[in-house]
Amino acid sequence: MSRRNAKGIDAFEVTKAKRSLKLKRLASIGARSNSASHSPWVVRQIAF
Repeated sequence: MSRRNAKGIDAFEVTKAKRSLKLKRLASIGARSNSASHSPWVVRQIAF
């Protein structure tokens, strides 16, 4: 396996990990704002 391929796969894995981490963070923020009875608009603002 060439070095470039390994790097590409690593970058892809990192991107996937970051994306899942972001989704988890958004989910926890959403849960927190829901428990604090904030409007879903706040969560939407954070998400986009």
